[in-house]
Amino acid sequence: MQIGNLGDPAMAAVLANDQGAELVIPPSLRVHLSAVSITSDPAANIRAGIGYLLMRTAEYAYRSVPDSDSRVYEITVGPFDTIDRIAKTQGSTPEVMKRLNPTAHTLRPGQVLKYQKASIRKVVSGWRSISVASAAARYNASRNAVQYASKLRHAMGVMTTRTDTACR
Repeated sequence: MQIGNLGDPAMAAVLANDQGAELVIPPSLRVHLSAVSITSDPAANIRAGIGYLLMRTAEYAYRSVPDSDSRVYEITVGPFDTIDRIAKTQGSTPEVMKRLNPTAHTLRPGQVLKYQKASIRKVVSGWRSISVASAAARYNASRNAVQYASKLRHAMGVMTTRTDTACR
């Protein structure tokens, strides 16, 4: 991995808060990752490289996520209200509103609906399978993935044939 080397996009992606690192790298590790630590500390460099590979292996989706406030609230429907409008004004999502009010297909003024606080957030929805070849392709994107896969195979071979003591 070449994280931190000139032209490698991985460091910027790991340090950003919108490309998946915030979802796959634990906060306790993220606080120790910076441009300086990634380029000067081998352990931070390896952690950042693994984090970037996890970012590239994760599958992301936007989903309705309940907030930490799990209380159920009630609201009275007004004229011209819709589930979407109520959800937006009350800090919820249409999915949560529909789950809590399964029979509320047509809203009527005066009707009482339940809601919980929720928002639409980016989440890890799954993981792609990983192999040396896919790791090389996902990490390097358009660079020479075949050459990189060869380097990864060699590194994996060295790591798997040594004892724990030799790998420290």
